[in-house]
Amino acid sequence: MHVRRAIGRPLLRIPFVRRSIVERAGLEAFRKRPSGKLMVGVVLIIISSLLGWPAVVLAGWLAVERGNAWVLFVGGPAIYGVSWVIWGLGLLVAGRDSLRYANLLSRYGTRRVVEWLIGSDMTRDLVDGAEGGPVGGAEGGSDDRDARREVTKAPGEDCNSGERNKQ
Repeated sequence: MHVRRAIGRPLLRIPFVRRSIVERAGLEAFRKRPSGKLMVGVVLIIISSLLGWPAVVLAGWLAVERGNAWVLFVGGPAIYGVSWVIWGLGLLVAGRDSLRYANLLSRYGTRRVVEWLIGSDMTRDLVDGAEGGPVGGAEGGSDDRDARREVTKAPGEDCNSGERNKQ
């Protein structure tokens, strides 16, 4: 247990980790049905992953079966390149929502790992006591609240509108 805490405590100095714990990052945004564009983009990304290296292995097998090394030397990189193009198209189609979902998932995973390392009951006390209190120091000014508001927006909401909520 002491080894895990020794690993987890320095992680609390990282702002991303501290924000994830203080804000209790969760998976609430995954309860809503994703957009059609996002689903098509994810399907394209999955297809590209299934196409990449397995297709190169298939090209190698075909090269051995046919006794023609050119099948591997030309076909392998060509198929692998096509898989990267499909991956890029999938990311383009999925759009910014995919990045927001990835951010939410990484924040949740970070919180869970650090809670496992130092103990979920201790994370709140340790974050408050580590280097000046919660994110942004003891005062927790409006910039701090605005930053948290930007980070916690759900997928589909515009994080870069340039407008701040007036308080």
